[in-house]
Order: sequence, then C-alpha cells, then structure tokens
Amino acid sequence: MAVVTPLKTDSKNMLKEFKIRFNTGFLDTPGLHWKVIIDGVELLVSDVVIENVRTFTTSHKLPSGEQKWSIACMADSYRMDEENRLFIFNA
Repeated sequence: MAVVTPLKTDSKNMLKEFKIRFNTGFLDTPGLHWKVIIDGVELLVSDVVIENVRTFTTSHKLPSGEQKWSIACMADSYRMDEENRLFIFNA
C-alpha cells in the first residue's frame, strides 16, 4: 500500500507546483513516460493521476535557453504506488 506523502511547506504557501511533461528520454527509462517536477525535484513515473485539482499550462526557459511547456497544478499532497503511478491531490 502506498503512503501519502505530504509536501514540505512553509507557513505562507501550503500548495506546491507540480509540472508534468513527457519524458523525452523514455527509451532509457522503459515504462516511465512522464517527468513530474515538484518544486525543482524531478520524478519519472509511468502515469499521472490528478484528483480534484485545477490544472493549467505553463512554459519556462531552462538555463540553457531551451523553452519547455508543461501541464501544471497546485496541490499539497501526492502518493506513488508500486507501479510508479503518481497521484496528485489536496489532502
């Protein structure tokens, strides 16, 4: 059974930004088709399930100057199961 992982938060902002992008290096990481960035920390996952959280699109430039586009959401919790599926939700 997967354990719910509350995110580390500060007192001013309890929600953290999740950015979801296709993993362009998926040939090197079989089955892990998605890259999820949680406050700058990258996770590779097989699937992403967003539960009752508003989503939006965003773009930003990497330090190299490359432009990236993501599906994003703000949430306070997530859990990952044994099949590397990531569930994002508000606790």
